[in-house]
Amino acid sequence: MSFIMDYVKKNPNLVLGLTSIGYDGERFDNVTGLPKPRIDVWPGNFVAIAESCKSSCSAGLEVIKKTDISTPLGKVLICLVVSAGKVVLAGANKRGELRLVLDALYDLTNLIIVDGALNRIAPMAETDCLILVTGAARCLDMPSLALESAYMVDILSTPVLAEYGKVESVVSIFSRAAFKAFVDKCHIADSIRIQGIIAEQFLKELIALSNRFVNKRLIFDDPMKLLLAGEPLLVWKDLKDISSQSIEIGVEKSCKLLAITVNPYYPKYRHNRADYEAAYINKEELLKSVGSKIKIPCYDVVQQGGQAIFQMIMDHRNNLV
Repeated sequence: MSFIMDYVKKNPNLVLGLTSIGYDGERFDNVTGLPKPRIDVWPGNFVAIAESCKSSCSAGLEVIKKTDISTPLGKVLICLVVSAGKVVLAGANKRGELRLVLDALYDLTNLIIVDGALNRIAPMAETDCLILVTGAARCLDMPSLALESAYMVDILSTPVLAEYGKVESVVSIFSRAAFKAFVDKCHIADSIRIQGIIAEQFLKELIALSNRFVNKRLIFDDPMKLLLAGEPLLVWKDLKDISSQSIEIGVEKSCKLLAITVNPYYPKYRHNRADYEAAYINKEELLKSVGSKIKIPCYDVVQQGGQAIFQMIMDHRNNLV
């Protein structure tokens, strides 16, 4: 994020808004104890943060609005940065609440960055575009990491699909009863809207039944719901197997995935000292390995800087205006 912000700062016509669906900007990682990148802001920025974060920020903040959005760290505040410094970001972590935060920031800014993590990706469906970050901290085996990245790109690129014929809806499918209700609706409907997440084990079970549901359409709210179904490799394979049976899979709202960035850093556990140290895999090999498998641009912003990604964001933003 900081590499993008470096270029935002060079563009005086941009008014930046920042928030997070997690907890970012703290000095040390809560698990490893290792230092984390800090978030520097400057006057004229706006941030959406939980109340408890404000006292941890060295930047001067003026509260513009106190929202009704509750988090474990207090209500979400919309703040104007009045003096430069560092901020700790923690904001709305539900899709509907993030939408409210973004709407509030849209009135004040012309570029918003939302930070987050893969296991909390669901609210990101409310953003206009996405940049995925992966690296050694997720998996040390570069070929496996590259393949996983390719699967995630494919899943996040699931196309928009319109409803047709008789339409039925179900919510998340995590139980045997919910799966049975889903199968029953598949028998009577042409299009089935899945307004939630289907666990990967039930995607796999659907494959065995799929010859009964030829020409049906399964429509998810957004690709994030598919990504959260389970391990990307398994979900990707299940979706391919289902589609091979002439069942169409799509989403109501697409995801514009602009790029992937890779990070060679990972926290290495030292058994003799029962703590962690910063470690790195080969950065050139990592960039080449992941970049060769995916269908979108791949960057190492530490090596290459953030200019290319910043320009992609600006081009996408300008196309939306």
